[in-house]
Amino acid sequence: MTEFAIPAVIGGIGVSAFGQLQAGKNEQAEFEQRAAVDRAEAAESQRAGREQGRLIRAEGRRFAATQRAGAGGKGIQSFTGAPLLLQQETISEFEREAGIAQAEGATTASQLLSQAEFDERTGKRRRRASIFGAGSSILTGGGSLALALRN
Repeated sequence: MTEFAIPAVIGGIGVSAFGQLQAGKNEQAEFEQRAAVDRAEAAESQRAGREQGRLIRAEGRRFAATQRAGAGGKGIQSFTGAPLLLQQETISEFEREAGIAQAEGATTASQLLSQAEFDERTGKRRRRASIFGAGSSILTGGGSLALALRN
């Protein structure tokens, strides 16, 4: 081997190992960013579900008040019998819809949080793989250099 070949081989080994480590680091950062976005979207989904539930409940209260006012305007007592049952059924239906809206927000949030955890694990695995790849490059390059020097 020439006097320039050994430093070139060693430099190539170092650049290869460094490149693999950098790639793994960059991939991990990318997956961590994805996880952060997923977590933010999960929080927003949860908030939106709660807000939607609140709006539906408010609409239900307004609708029930309109029913009471309509019954009262016709001289019907709305605190007993069929009018009361109708109001209770109306409120129950709005409450059910509000619960569904909140559950949908929570389900979406849960899915996004699961994705965030998956992304974080994937980033860590990619980083770990890059470390092993860099180690492999160093060992392979060192072995090749040793064989070349022996011959």
